[in-house]
Amino acid sequence: MALEELIARGESRWPGTRVSAESLARFLDGVRPADAETEPWLAGLEHALDLYLACACAAGDAAALAAFEAEVLPGIAPAIVRIDAAPEVADEITQELRVKLLVADEGELPRITRYAGRGPLRSWVQVAAIRAAYDRKRRGGALDHAS
Repeated sequence: MALEELIARGESRWPGTRVSAESLARFLDGVRPADAETEPWLAGLEHALDLYLACACAAGDAAALAAFEAEVLPGIAPAIVRIDAAPEVADEITQELRVKLLVADEGELPRITRYAGRGPLRSWVQVAAIRAAYDRKRRGGALDHAS
């Protein structure tokens, strides 16, 4: 699959999103195995569209962020319910992951740029949520209610 095809499919799947071929190529360079050529590697990925969404989110595209909010983040609560069923824990972890994944620390890229498309983006975020929930549980389950 060529970059242009992935962009067209991404724009069709999430209307209003915009990612340049240059931005997408840079994003993919960060996650593609060093020995893989872009087009054959993309063609073999089942979740290439999720890479497009992640790239658009990393770029701060409003439509992509809205899609991430609507399609990906709702997977957090069901993923952590066995660790802690309290709705406020799911809300806190969701907010924590919004910041961790979508906001870059100074001089860094947003952590969503680490998503490599080997599985669904939603599942990748769910794994991050499960880890955050277990970390919170190990720390004693304290929630930060100072906001």
